[in-house]
Amino acid sequence: MTPARLYIVGTDTEVGKTTVTAALARAYTRQQAVVLPFKPAQSGTTTDPTGAPSTDAEQLAAAAGLAPNHARAIAPHRYPEPFAPGLLHDATPFVDTGAIDAAPLRHAMHALEQLERALRPRITLLEGAGGWWVPMPGGGWQPDWVRAITPNVLVVARPGLGTINHTLLTLRAIAHEGLHPRGFVFSSPTPIPRLVLRQNAAVIQQASGRPYLGHLNEHQRWEDPLPVPQNEPDALTPAPAAAPPPALLDVLAAL
Repeated sequence: MTPARLYIVGTDTEVGKTTVTAALARAYTRQQAVVLPFKPAQSGTTTDPTGAPSTDAEQLAAAAGLAPNHARAIAPHRYPEPFAPGLLHDATPFVDTGAIDAAPLRHAMHALEQLERALRPRITLLEGAGGWWVPMPGGGWQPDWVRAITPNVLVVARPGLGTINHTLLTLRAIAHEGLHPRGFVFSSPTPIPRLVLRQNAAVIQQASGRPYLGHLNEHQRWEDPLPVPQNEPDALTPAPAAAPPPALLDVLAAL
């Protein structure tokens, strides 16, 4: 039986997809539930606090409590340079006329299915590459890969200036592809004024018809997706928590 799957994509690169995916994975492990994070294609390498090489896959595997040998398996396509995976694999189909090679997608699907059979997770959390329209290995685009894996998509966005445009474009592009954007979350590595965050969330939710599901703040703590009070824009909200907000948990449970 295929577990529930959720594809987590960003409005851009470096918006917090890995941070959000890891936070959700930790939430499942705290409940003693098996969760499988999976990144079909990743590019770029960072360093951990000790100076050792680190990638998104290693961070996700650690968050899910997976054995070290699984860190390699959860990212079947890896490229050291921080560049679009498809262009690093072979840029020809994107800059010239060429047939799409389905082998890289089949390889990723095979790796995913093997891990799901071995680990039997409650849910698989797939982290996308970059934003939405990303060249992928073999000449296809990321929406093609998402469509092949799951229709369920969660959007991660920055909470500040520009996010209304970026998030609405991303949500509408996902829906245009016949997929199901289940909602959006904000992630921010630095403090953001509460009024800015809540008003941007309210505008995007109203314009898109997709629910705002919470904010992962600079301390990697979740803040509830409360509406903007009409007369109390600076009203106090519940303290941030390690657990995802109930609205987000409800979406995950319904997959």
